[in-house]
Amino acid sequence: MYTTNIQATAAANRKAKLWEAYREAPTAENRDALTKEYVYLSVNIASRLSAYLGTAAAGHDLVEEGLPGLIDAIYKYDGTGRFEDFAGARIRKSMIDAVTKNADAKRLIIDTKKKIDAARKDLLAAGKPAEKKDVANALDMTLPQLIEAETAFTLSSASSFSYLEEGGSQPFPIDRKELAARLDASMQQLSNSEKKVVLMFYYENLSRKEICKILGLEDSEVLRILSGAMEKMQAEMAEYMDIFVKSV
Repeated sequence: MYTTNIQATAAANRKAKLWEAYREAPTAENRDALTKEYVYLSVNIASRLSAYLGTAAAGHDLVEEGLPGLIDAIYKYDGTGRFEDFAGARIRKSMIDAVTKNADAKRLIIDTKKKIDAARKDLLAAGKPAEKKDVANALDMTLPQLIEAETAFTLSSASSFSYLEEGGSQPFPIDRKELAARLDASMQQLSNSEKKVVLMFYYENLSRKEICKILGLEDSEVLRILSGAMEKMQAEMAEYMDIFVKSV
């Protein structure tokens, strides 16, 4: 334990010095030093994501795919909260954006989310607990696998609702009136905070960082709200959820 504490302190001091150097001189050299220091985040996330995606991630070096997200986080981090939390979602999003250019990976993410939502609905209908651990057990998944699957869906569902706008491109033919009605019904299920974040993120095309500043929330909280909102909307939107997967 004592040795572990010493190592943790040394790592924290090393990171602090690297951040200080970068803020004083945001050069490519100092940025690269920070990238090397935090590349383990990309390694860890790649390990978890590849276990979930399996063969759908074939041909991708997920660690490499996550580096643009890590670099973007270094550029945008303002010192608020833990950098690891700030960077984690961006690294994972970068990986998912790369992988979901493949239709099989995109379909896996969508289909897994549908199975999770169906299992949750079945548990509730049977009067049983439907917490994440209960849904994971029902699907013979581990809790980390279920969380990874839901996070992957949330991060891949980052397009705006521009398909409802005149002139917006559509990935497949849709009944615009039915979609509008479904969307309106699904929005009624959301809390005020969820509606506010969904409108900002999807309709106004604001980034999560911008939403954090406006609402005074941590990035992890905005992500949690978006994930919860998408879960509620899934039941009403059904097959139309496919259009919320970002075209990349």
